[in-house]
Amino acid sequence: MFSALEISTDKPLERVLDPFALDNVIRKLRAVEQLPVFDRAFPDGKGDFVEMLEAVTELEFTRKRFLSKSADRKAANDIRQRFTDPKKILHDPCYDVQSIYWSLLWFFLRALPTGKPPLDVLDGDFSRFANSLLEHTVGDDAFRADHFFQWRGPTLELHAALADFVPLFQNLAAYLAIPWHMYKNHPEVHVPNDHAHTAVRRLLLAEIYALTKENKGLNIALDPTQPRIINKSTSAVTDRSKQPAFRDSTRTSKRRAADAGLDEDHSDGKRRKVELEDSEDDDDDSDSDEEAKAPSTLPNPGRVVPGHRCYQRKCNPKSAGARAEKLRDDRYLFFGVGSRKPLQTAAAATGN
Repeated sequence: MFSALEISTDKPLERVLDPFALDNVIRKLRAVEQLPVFDRAFPDGKGDFVEMLEAVTELEFTRKRFLSKSADRKAANDIRQRFTDPKKILHDPCYDVQSIYWSLLWFFLRALPTGKPPLDVLDGDFSRFANSLLEHTVGDDAFRADHFFQWRGPTLELHAALADFVPLFQNLAAYLAIPWHMYKNHPEVHVPNDHAHTAVRRLLLAEIYALTKENKGLNIALDPTQPRIINKSTSAVTDRSKQPAFRDSTRTSKRRAADAGLDEDHSDGKRRKVELEDSEDDDDDSDSDEEAKAPSTLPNPGRVVPGHRCYQRKCNPKSAGARAEKLRDDRYLFFGVGSRKPLQTAAAATGN
């Protein structure tokens, strides 16, 4: 779901574009050049980047007029002007940037402001959109194309507290939706290889500057432990009712043997390792009993909290076990891969 449309699709893409949306992008990029931090971010200067985009926009207006000539059926159906043929597409750096766009969109969609409930309403706009992205397969890009070309941005899909970021995605999509392959080696305009990187960097610079200098009230704190939860009647996300147990990787017998100064290859070390494994199982049982008897001191019992086993045992967050647990959590929470066990209240743990 992060691949560029031109690279992923196996069908011709109709390049419908609203050139008027590009006027907004041009104005935004012009404004970025006036920021006091622009020269530090772009020490090579302004160059002729905006002029290049203005020239391409004019060519896009020309293409739109050419295709809309109802009296000229041949012009209106010119395949080379209307469609992108995936068989003729060569990889280009701008497609890497489009992948960044889809990644940014995905994590903005899942972003949860601190203190807000993570669960979306059943079959809500966010849940349907996010689930469709998760179900994306290479070659089947109709849904993504509908939410890329002439798209008005994630107005309903983002959390309401993040609505001010909608124009960012409108501008990113409008720029990246240009059929850039049509202007590669174009006789009327020179398009640098890194043009898309430059555009995204400038648009992000504008957002960062606005958040830190002008609109501090919009610098919303996000919940680092929990993304928004997809709530769809039929979902591509792993069933959250499953609660499989897994061993705590921060307390393996191998690590305990190493702490005891034992060599795994030595026979005594192997024997002691078995003893440690047995004692570890006993420890796990006793730990579980103690945890069941003790009242829960974790925030929001019953809520899914990444890495809670490590947090509960006060593990070093930089340890290998904590990192592995965080990776498992992120894969499950953001992509529905694998499974994980949510926190339980003391009452739930004891069956009361």
